[in-house]
Amino acid sequence: MRYPPEGVAGVANTVEALSEIAVAHGHHVVVAARTPSDQFAIEERNGVRVMRVPAGWSRPEVGEALRVELASFEPNVVNCHLNNGFPAAAVVAGAAAVDAPIVQFLHHYLLICHDGNQRRDGISCTALCDECVPVNTASRSFTDRVSAVVGVSQHIIDRHLARGHFDGLPSLVVPPMVDGPASLLDDEASERMVRAERPGELRFGFIGRVEPEKGIAALSAEAKRRDLLLDVAGDGPAMFVQTLRSAFESDRLRFLGWQDPEAFFGQIDVCVVPSLFEEPFGRVAIEAQANGVPVIASRIGGLGENVVDGETGWLYGPDDPEGLAAALTRAIDGPRIDAAACRAFAEPFRSENVWPRLESFLGRIVSG
Repeated sequence: MRYPPEGVAGVANTVEALSEIAVAHGHHVVVAARTPSDQFAIEERNGVRVMRVPAGWSRPEVGEALRVELASFEPNVVNCHLNNGFPAAAVVAGAAAVDAPIVQFLHHYLLICHDGNQRRDGISCTALCDECVPVNTASRSFTDRVSAVVGVSQHIIDRHLARGHFDGLPSLVVPPMVDGPASLLDDEASERMVRAERPGELRFGFIGRVEPEKGIAALSAEAKRRDLLLDVAGDGPAMFVQTLRSAFESDRLRFLGWQDPEAFFGQIDVCVVPSLFEEPFGRVAIEAQANGVPVIASRIGGLGENVVDGETGWLYGPDDPEGLAAALTRAIDGPRIDAAACRAFAEPFRSENVWPRLESFLGRIVSG
């Protein structure tokens, strides 16, 4: 993991948000993160002490530097957000030296899957494949030493339990924090955000990485077959995106490239998240609902936990084109989903609601 500004991916942003909110609540935080540089560097960033470690976790000097930093900081708890390529021996040794428990945070499946997506030859995995067996076995040398586990969804915790990790340990679901529009905190402003009934047909929207495992090809094909309004926001592999545009683009099915999420949610009626792989969480579903937009989502991975079928959106079985078609029909012909219900569902994901639960859980782990 790289820490911002060197890293801007989902895990990096989550770690940054958790670190800064911990500092805001009076805690001291040190983050060890990879850097593309070949030099160690330590800096202060928004109150967080950031140790940037050159690539090559297995090098003795890297492990030693991490152990020294842990020993000098004397943490009460070591939160591990790295799920592959991490210096397991250094983390265990450093935590043991200061008698600190290790809490493993699960953001994806790289402890149990060689490429982290739980999918092989286009099909979701139900068992460990030959490539994943050694990955799963090797990671046990670390996971057997941790004291507790935190996952972005119950699904990701259950998946690791099924693979023999973290059995009997305290666990907690801590989703990525999604604060949504600031106006959610203002009742009067929030009322102005209630989506007006648009005359005529619905405009569907997809936002995220435009790549095969996101299910965008099936959604585009169904939208074209039924002549639906669909806006696709996001980037992806150039050849794949060009293939989609050549096959489906029209004045009713637009490929917009990167878009500001809040602005995008303001121009669509329904957000579609048709993922084919086991999303560990499925952040876009919560972001849409925080903006008052109902969601159609495949019931796979953590996504199934992030939509209330018939109340904040519509769920269907993964890898099921007929199910997707039926969900689109329910959105078009069924009762309108209330924007306020969507926003209310997203409220527990706000930082002021997520952090106290995590802080309390970590306190219990520290106190034994």
